[in-house]
Amino acid sequence: MAAAAARAYRAAMPAERPSSPSPAVAVALPPLAAALEQLGLGWHLVGALALQAYGIDVAASAATLELAIGLRAAQADRLLPALAATFDLEQPWPDRPRGALPPLRLHHRAAGVACVLHVVPDTDHDRRALQRSRRLVLPPFAAAVPIAALEDLVLWQLRTAPHAGSSSELAPIELVALLHQHRGSWSHCYLLEWSERLGIAGAVDDLLLALRATEGRSLDPAATDR
Repeated sequence: MAAAAARAYRAAMPAERPSSPSPAVAVALPPLAAALEQLGLGWHLVGALALQAYGIDVAASAATLELAIGLRAAQADRLLPALAATFDLEQPWPDRPRGALPPLRLHHRAAGVACVLHVVPDTDHDRRALQRSRRLVLPPFAAAVPIAALEDLVLWQLRTAPHAGSSSELAPIELVALLHQHRGSWSHCYLLEWSERLGIAGAVDDLLLALRATEGRSLDPAATDR
């Protein structure tokens, strides 16, 4: 079983020279970033474009801009007017939101680009993740853009996946490729500590075991660096 899983991962590993995102996303991001920064909101890219910035090809959804933003409920009524001149709202958003805010789904009129703004909870990890953002160059953007740090991107992807919080049969292949390609430059301790706190330790353990399988190392959970 372990050998079969390892072969499956190696066969499905995404390209390490990703295709560039659509030029249309370079049109959609600047007005979005300007509106968020004018309101003093922290943000960074997550999702497929963030994976591409780290060299992992996820072409299927690379035409969608996904951002994590540090928006509080009291600021929500100021954000929509700031975006109205350039973006259409794809689905209603609460007029007077209480508690956790749902994702804000937008469509850039001129570029035809879908944008999803994920409102992160006001937790220690999410505040820290926004502070740990890296500025990376990702064509076709003219300047470096804030991208979730590698470990935080992994945690984000697992938290938003359908199997978040439980052990999955196979860890997401893009995340296995991400950790494999950048081996030696990310922190096991950070991943393990925050996966415990966020309730996704099983998913991270699966991911690290899959990584070991692709690299031909021990699949014994006890061998995972902690």
